[in-house]
Amino acid sequence: MKSLFYLTLFLLFPLYNLYSQENASSFDRIDVNQGLAGYDVNSIIQDDLGYIWIGTTNGLNRYDGYSFNVYKLQKQGDYILSCFINKLFKDNAGNIWIGTDDGLQCFDPKTETFKSYQHSKQNPNSILDNNVLDIFSNNDGYLWIGTDEGLSRFDTKNQTFKNFKLSTQILSGYNSIKSIAGDKNRIFLGTNFELF
Repeated sequence: MKSLFYLTLFLLFPLYNLYSQENASSFDRIDVNQGLAGYDVNSIIQDDLGYIWIGTTNGLNRYDGYSFNVYKLQKQGDYILSCFINKLFKDNAGNIWIGTDDGLQCFDPKTETFKSYQHSKQNPNSILDNNVLDIFSNNDGYLWIGTDEGLSRFDTKNQTFKNFKLSTQILSGYNSIKSIAGDKNRIFLGTNFELF
């Protein structure tokens, strides 16, 4: 009987050890001491070349697994609109779309250039609001952009916006689109108050 117990234990011990190894996870901390622009990380994506792009409240970061390249606000030349990054999105062409608290930008990783889109009161066909909270595409040539004031649909081919407000109610934050998801036939909009 004792030998049967030891034989069973001997046969099951390797299985326990294998199970333990499968569930073992480790996490490495990467912070400002390693070059990250800020502690508050709002969005992370991976581009077609394998770089990790990280949007923080203090700038845009490109991480190659060893070091960071940080894009921050500059006064001259090609620059990022705001260091406060809410959302990053990679389109099918490999461009990185950046939703900030001061507008929408498209970053071309090949040329390392930014193209900016900001709300203009004089232009009703500009993006609806500068505080861009989410970006989504259902691969139909449009970007759907959630802002504090509603939804903007951006035609990437024609470079035009069409804007939608969810409500005319005067409730603070009612039109704020926090998240967008969907498929080819429909999109879902998450707001402060409900799901559309």
